[in-house]
Parts: sequence; C-alpha cells; structure tokens
Amino acid sequence: MKKLLILVCSMMPLGAFAADTFNCIYSKAAVNNGKMGPMIGREAAKVEVDNGAMKVYRPNGTYLLSPQMKDDLKTVWRVSDASKSYVMSQDFKSFAVSDTIAKSTEQWAECSLEKSHSATSIESTNPKQWEKRIITQAERTFVEQAVRDRLKDPDSAKFKHSYYVSNGKGAYCGLVNSKNSYGGYVGDSPFMAMITHDKKGRPTGAGIIALGGSDTDAQATIMTCRDNGYF
Repeated sequence: MKKLLILVCSMMPLGAFAADTFNCIYSKAAVNNGKMGPMIGREAAKVEVDNGAMKVYRPNGTYLLSPQMKDDLKTVWRVSDASKSYVMSQDFKSFAVSDTIAKSTEQWAECSLEKSHSATSIESTNPKQWEKRIITQAERTFVEQAVRDRLKDPDSAKFKHSYYVSNGKGAYCGLVNSKNSYGGYVGDSPFMAMITHDKKGRPTGAGIIALGGSDTDAQATIMTCRDNGYF
C-alpha cells in the first residue's frame, strides 16, 4: 500500500483499494445488556483489505468477510449486514466486528502492513511519542458541557477524565456515565471531543465528534480514540 493512498484515501472510492494483508492482535468481548465486557485474549491474526471490504481471520482459521464499506465517519469506515456491523479504521491499524446475535465484539488491533506486500511503509505518528498533560479546568468545563448537551439526563452525568494528548488535532477522549429514560445508569460510554484554542493556547470551546451509544458506536469511538493516543 503506497504512501499516496494513505494521504488521499478519504477522497477515493473504496473500490480503489488494492489487496493488502495486515498482521494484528485478536481479542474478543461479550456483550450483555448492551454493555461490552473486557477484551479477552491477545493472539496473532491476519486481516485482508481488498476493494473496500475486510476479510478478518480468527486465530482458529475461520474468517468473516464484510460487504464493501459505506459509512465514512472521518476516522473509520463502517458497514452493516443483517446481524453484524463491521468497522475499519482509516489508518488500517484496527478492525472490529460486532454481532447482535452472538452478542459479541471481536477486535483486530495493533495492525501493521506485511512488509512483503509493499516496499514502501505507511507513514504514521506513534501515539506513544505524543506529549501528554493534565487537562485544564477550562477545557474540562467546555468538554463536559458539550457532552451534557447530547445526553438524555445531563444533570446525572458522571465523568472520568483522561490526560490531554498533544496530537495536533485538538481531539480529547474520556468516559461518561449517565441515566437513561428509565432513570438507571447505563455504564461508562466513551466520547471524543474536539477542543478549540485561540492563538495563545487558551480554550475557546468544545464540540462532540463521537459519543458511544450502541455497541458498534462505542467500539468505533474507542478505536478512533486509540488512534489519537487515548485509552
């Protein structure tokens, strides 16, 4: 996969992808009552991307083949069929499949392109090298207000904040737990916000990019956050 593809992939039709194979780490989580449990297992597994579709292999040799990706969510692509939802990050570092019948989410993470498939490596920034700092009170206030504006019961919101990653994008991720329409807490949901700053580095506001709702949305948000240095 050429460097040029990474730079312009968001503008190209998915059918323009060439076939590539990625080496990944496979794990799986059960989903109970709409909440995803911990990811279990860290085994080597492969993923093939061809013509905008992903073919994900489990460690036991079985595989799943997605339809061609349709929904462009800026940092991930997504497509669904009758029972499954497939998510592919646009940097090809992570893939996921959520199954509503099996009540599970499978993930292929920490993916890297097989060197034999390309003499040119994918240029990327290692999130571990980004600087991290404590989020300021002003930034926290803007983020919490933006998240509350998206909740059914904003006054019930309980936040778990993270460090702020200086990734050059202004992206910030955390967790929020709030009550649903029945008055019960739904559990921690991941969110991604975009914090804006003025020329002097002072925060001026925040907007929500993603907020985990369904299992698929939550998984997509977590994948995007990880690509930006969080979780």
